[in-house]
Amino acid sequence: MSKASLGLAFVIAFSIFFSIPVGLIGTLSNVQYLADQYSWLNWINDMPDWMLSLMTGLLPPFLVSWFVSYVPKLFRHVAKLSGEPTTPQAELKTQAWYFSFQVFQIFLVTTFSSGAAAVASQIIQNPQSAPDLLASSVPKASNFYLTYFLIQGLTSAASNVLNSSDLMEYLFYQHFWNKTPREQFMEYSRMKGISYGSLLPKFTNLLVIAIAYSCIAPLVLGFATVGLALYYLSYRYNLLYVCQSKIDTKGEMYKRALQQMMTGIYLAELSLIGLFSARKAAIQTVLIIVLLIITVILNLVLDRILRPLELYLGVDTWQEAEIPLLADEENIDPNDEVALHTAAHNRRLGLNRLPNSTSNYLSQFFDSYIQSSREQVKVWLNGASAREEDVPQLSDEDYENAYENPAFTAKTPKLWLPRDAKGVSKQEIEENERAGIKCTDEGASIDKNGKLSWEHDFEKVPIFSKPKVI
Repeated sequence: MSKASLGLAFVIAFSIFFSIPVGLIGTLSNVQYLADQYSWLNWINDMPDWMLSLMTGLLPPFLVSWFVSYVPKLFRHVAKLSGEPTTPQAELKTQAWYFSFQVFQIFLVTTFSSGAAAVASQIIQNPQSAPDLLASSVPKASNFYLTYFLIQGLTSAASNVLNSSDLMEYLFYQHFWNKTPREQFMEYSRMKGISYGSLLPKFTNLLVIAIAYSCIAPLVLGFATVGLALYYLSYRYNLLYVCQSKIDTKGEMYKRALQQMMTGIYLAELSLIGLFSARKAAIQTVLIIVLLIITVILNLVLDRILRPLELYLGVDTWQEAEIPLLADEENIDPNDEVALHTAAHNRRLGLNRLPNSTSNYLSQFFDSYIQSSREQVKVWLNGASAREEDVPQLSDEDYENAYENPAFTAKTPKLWLPRDAKGVSKQEIEENERAGIKCTDEGASIDKNGKLSWEHDFEKVPIFSKPKVI
């Protein structure tokens, strides 16, 4: 077996066996009902009301969140060991694995464990009534997600804004570890990286849960809106002022997250099919099955249409050289822009294999919806104002070295010493200059007690340089 196969097998096995602790945690949301059914759990009814409320409402989602928080780190490590050649590819694989894990554990396992636990004794006594009992009890599992959304929104959003671990780390390094002006400047100016491979699946799964339960327990939508709104406010601040993405996937993660949201629609339709069939509602079951088939077809067609835009750049301004070749092969007038665009569109979608009348009809049908917006965006992109705004000023040397490894073109860093009252830094600068080492003591000083301080105005920091955009 290859490394990729072993990595996938490990993730599948881990996800399945991880359902054991998550399933046990899910039963806590119905522990009061279980205490009434089993005599050996009667001691739970003797607990104070506030403690029982915490056990059934707050404790299950908190434990699930805590357990799951360590999973993406493991998946990321396995993705790198499975043979992914680049860090972005490993992050994309982490996103796919972690989303599957989230849906399986946080949604499916928790839903069925919470719903089945409430009627386990009745199913054992009368197995034939299992469909009806599950149809009535599974919607009750939404109680778990009502608190889950609020806990995720309140605790995680507050934790994102506070960033206590990062704050403690910064204070420790700044006051006890970093001893040079350069180290303190780098620690102060460095923005924290954010891993979308572990972040986006969590939000995608929250949306999947909200969509899936929107037809079964619509109250979940209100709690999901509150939780996601709090998330939005916290991450909006962090992404603007605190964090930055250090792994560039060229938008692939965002596109994949949007596609994964369709899982919520599929689960909602499958849930309705199960509930209607359990209630012997034949007409409603058939209608939902037809809707599911239509959803699958539309999803496949949409993915087929958007696939070329995901793989290739939209280089409309570079297509002049392709027009003569396309016109010659398709027997089209080179000056007929509509016919050329239709032929190119048919080739991208694979419609050129169909009869001409059918392919032209389908192409015109889809183009009628997107052509107007496409032209508006094209005018905006090709406009003078769009090209003149924020144009970086680059030298000839920048253009020559644009594709060189930075290690070949980087200049020797300047040595930054703190200025002192005895003039030792001046002496060190003179000796270093004679040895050909650039050195300065501007923007940093050290007092008689040995305490280091530096100028926090970046314009006055001698080693600071404005980044160039190429």
